[in-house]
Amino acid sequence: MSRQPPVVRVGDYHVLDFVGAGGMGEVFRAVHERSGQVAAVKFLTGGVDLPPEARARWRNRFINEARVQDSLRHPNLAAFYEWHEVGSTPCIVMELVDGYTLNERLQRGAIPCAEALAIFKQVVAGVAFMHSQGVIHRDIKSSNIKINGRGEIKLLDFGIAKTNDMARLTATGAFVGTLQYLSPEQVKGKEADARCDVWALGALFYEMLSGSPPFEAPTWGELVEKVTRAHFEPLSTRCSNLPRELDSVVRRCLQKQPAARYANGSELLAALNNLDNKRAAVVGNSSGAEAKTTSYIPFLAAGGVGAVLFFTWFLWPASPTANGITPSEPTPPPVANIAVVTVPTTEASNAPVDQPLNGNSTDSTLKTITIDVFEGASQTQVYRGDQLLGNPPCKISGHIGEQIEFRLERPGFATKHESISITEGRTNYSFVLEHS
Repeated sequence: MSRQPPVVRVGDYHVLDFVGAGGMGEVFRAVHERSGQVAAVKFLTGGVDLPPEARARWRNRFINEARVQDSLRHPNLAAFYEWHEVGSTPCIVMELVDGYTLNERLQRGAIPCAEALAIFKQVVAGVAFMHSQGVIHRDIKSSNIKINGRGEIKLLDFGIAKTNDMARLTATGAFVGTLQYLSPEQVKGKEADARCDVWALGALFYEMLSGSPPFEAPTWGELVEKVTRAHFEPLSTRCSNLPRELDSVVRRCLQKQPAARYANGSELLAALNNLDNKRAAVVGNSSGAEAKTTSYIPFLAAGGVGAVLFFTWFLWPASPTANGITPSEPTPPPVANIAVVTVPTTEASNAPVDQPLNGNSTDSTLKTITIDVFEGASQTQVYRGDQLLGNPPCKISGHIGEQIEFRLERPGFATKHESISITEGRTNYSFVLEHS
């Protein structure tokens, strides 16, 4: 018998069938009643039997997941749509990613080099963007990565992601994450930074190329010892035809000392992009003499989809790093064009709109944004100058490029002053008020 959703309606979404479950909640497929947009609704169902203090920590983590996901917009990160509370149950409406998880793909064994590299570069691009925004994922693993029907990669589950300004959600000396992907310093309970994600990426790439994680042991204690010593079988001994450049990338990611690893996702992505130099050695050599010596030729043995993906990667335009220039921003690999549908909330659709003075509703530069809060909407008031707009969610209209200033007030909480520049894409903004 299939699992039933806690409710059949969330905002303007009709909740349909069960998709999956994780440590914190359950995910259901839903459809927007007006636009037909298909989405995923994640309900916080974990921790209900815990003591009140522990339940509060679970709730804070769930709110943290929504905050982090809402702050990130990237082709390789699952998109946040809306936040709702149905009764006492909070839920997140987000992009529904079809396809299968990388973990499910790995059940069939190691992934051919070319295919693995194409997948891995997209994962790293998403993580590099997170790092550029001051966010550390802290739970990168194969089950948190989905591959959709177009071959696009989406990184999921931001429940334990950490930002520079967030309050500590775990006790000092405790660690969060999945042990087989945790860095030695995380296992010891030390503060996580971007280099911990780099370690996890190295463990992930190792698993993709070899079919097994780098750290395995029959007992939890032995596994902890292997991780803390950074003791693993060299990837080159498991994969005899592995290009030495990829082996070097994995070894650097899995260095015991954080300072010896890539500093962040952007640096790792730049290293992967530097492999374009090998492309130049093959494509630019008319005689083919160098092509016979390049270590990338074994890629072709993968055949099928892997070989096609390799040629797609191999013939991409040269990155700036091929000319010795390191990009200042992470450059994600090409992805297919995706239509983005902005999903309004029920309350927002009924809220008064602050109209621009010219009243030109047909102006293509005119956009409407929605201001919301994660908690306490009925006690919160939104102001523009001296004008009270009401309780969130509130809608404000303006032209692309226009700077919108407003503040949020709630008794017992610090007033939050915000300034938002209206853009072509983003329309929903949610905030958390801090206790005064």
